[in-house]
Amino acid sequence: MMFDADFWVLFSSGFLSATLLPGNSEILLLGFLMKGAEILPAWISVTSGNTLGAVTSFLVGALLRRGYSLKFATVHQRSGQWVQKYGMFVLLFSWVPVIGDPLVLAAGFHRLNFMLSLLFVFVGKSIRYFVLVIPFLS
Repeated sequence: MMFDADFWVLFSSGFLSATLLPGNSEILLLGFLMKGAEILPAWISVTSGNTLGAVTSFLVGALLRRGYSLKFATVHQRSGQWVQKYGMFVLLFSWVPVIGDPLVLAAGFHRLNFMLSLLFVFVGKSIRYFVLVIPFLS
């Protein structure tokens, strides 16, 4: 059985995992599920935190646009090219380690529609966590 604080831990881990900081939300989610956590609230907690963490990255990208620097453009050139080529659809892969965070940052930097970007990020991240909970459904 999980306590309310456990769901906040999952939410926080999801949030940190979506930023440039390590969070290991997948490991934590699986650990809670192995201990008998309720699947739906755990899935909602970690997905919500991860999506809101991505919103933070999107907003940072938008702010970087204002203080545009050559260094930022060089570091994130590839993710920027993917965002320009594939648009919001590339945000379905915002959960992928190493490339996901720069994709969301580039989406903010290139001024993609915020609400549609949020939707694509949410869909990608929720599917990723759903795949992890499938073995616990029965």
